[in-house]
Amino acid sequence: MSDTITVTTLKASHASLGVILSYLSKREPFSSYSVGALAGAIRLQLETGNHLVALKNEMVVGYAGWMHVTTENAENWLNGDAQLVQTSATQTEAAALTIVVADLKQATPMLIRGARDLNQGVRVVFRRGYETTGKVAKKQSVLNYCGS
Repeated sequence: MSDTITVTTLKASHASLGVILSYLSKREPFSSYSVGALAGAIRLQLETGNHLVALKNEMVVGYAGWMHVTTENAENWLNGDAQLVQTSATQTEAAALTIVVADLKQATPMLIRGARDLNQGVRVVFRRGYETTGKVAKKQSVLNYCGS
């Protein structure tokens, strides 16, 4: 068995939806979420390709999912003043990471870097929540530039 972590997208399918829901349902804060709301968000992320999964020995060890939004919507969401509203691909100004969870510390930066790589040229925003540690949440915003 390899100790290598791989980061990839999943095909949009009922099986993929089940795998991600099963993974998230065993982790706070997602274990207390309504299954309907969580399933809808994950389904949209799978259908749009706006997600990454971290795998180690063919087991899920992390997941990241995001929405394409406007810059104004992203900024208001970061400030706690708005809910995110998905935009069309032609209106995308920002990618808001709505779910980032990892069992292995080294998987977290791999997922965030992967999301940034898939969203070059737009601002990537996320709120860091530390539900299980009691730390104060942080806001993060990074503008991505295409590599030369």
